[in-house]
Amino acid sequence: MQAENSQNFAFCARLAEARKSAGLSRAELAAKLGLHYPSQISRYESGKSYPSVPGLILISKLLSVDLHWLLTGEVSPAAAKDVEKYKDLVTELRIFTHYYVQHLGHLKWDLLDKKEAVVARMVETGDNTLVAQLQDIERRLSQLRTAHDERMARYAEVMTALGYPGTL
Repeated sequence: MQAENSQNFAFCARLAEARKSAGLSRAELAAKLGLHYPSQISRYESGKSYPSVPGLILISKLLSVDLHWLLTGEVSPAAAKDVEKYKDLVTELRIFTHYYVQHLGHLKWDLLDKKEAVVARMVETGDNTLVAQLQDIERRLSQLRTAHDERMARYAEVMTALGYPGTL
């Protein structure tokens, strides 16, 4: 009986925590649940009464919490898989950001600096043999643009999977 009371108390505390995290007052949650008496939420949070199963499901949806967690305080296996998926996506996003900022940015500016130097030498000297160097730089810039476009497409996919718009 003691263990059951502590589980009931833990449920009450999780319900109050989830409601507060959602930024809802007891009256607001009661209204969203269609309850006639806002004090009913106080009764749920104090353990004096408990919502029905459909009520629990609706509460978990309204508060954006896992029903399993709300009832037991544990992460459900399905939620754990989602957490791992999001961890992997966030890791990929960090790698992308590092790659984009460190690698692509530096390569682009180095190539543009080289292009500028070659063009300046061509203007100064009139040496048309430097055209091959310019063509090589343009080819490398084109490859860089392609790599950039591919990375940005993957970035958009990751951001969408995380629930954000896929644009910078």
